[in-house]
Amino acid sequence: MVTTSDQETEDKQGKLLQQPEDNSIKEEDRDHKEPEMSQQELLMLYAPFPQLLNGADWERGAGNKPKFIKRTDLTPEAKGWFELVRRSILPAANNSEVNLERATMVHCILKEGEIKVHEIIAQGIRKMAEKSDSRGTLGYPSTIYRIARKLGWFLKMRTPFG
Repeated sequence: MVTTSDQETEDKQGKLLQQPEDNSIKEEDRDHKEPEMSQQELLMLYAPFPQLLNGADWERGAGNKPKFIKRTDLTPEAKGWFELVRRSILPAANNSEVNLERATMVHCILKEGEIKVHEIIAQGIRKMAEKSDSRGTLGYPSTIYRIARKLGWFLKMRTPFG
């Protein structure tokens, strides 16, 4: 889940502080939560992600919908964050193209938005477990190993000749 918030501001030491809540809000409005935004809504809100791009634009598909950004078109800071996202949070074998999901996450990182990494990783593991294609690579191997070990599942290694 990736969201951004304008409610956070930075103090002089660079620490994030919450702005004080406005007490003039009506009682019934306090329980109202803003709906979470989809990736498409975030894209329309922040497109074309100027913090990511060096004056470039999205590669587009049918219906002029954005497909990906070329990695070479990213700013140096965005390239660094993309590598972290690609290797640790949303694994991908292709590092030359930044898809919409990864671009949205990098954009939220640069805008200091909220990213629920635990939900993203859990969803990624669930998707891999439900896949019937056994040719794909295993994402999050160390996370899966630690969970299995914590649950007491021991993996026995078999020798190829024994």
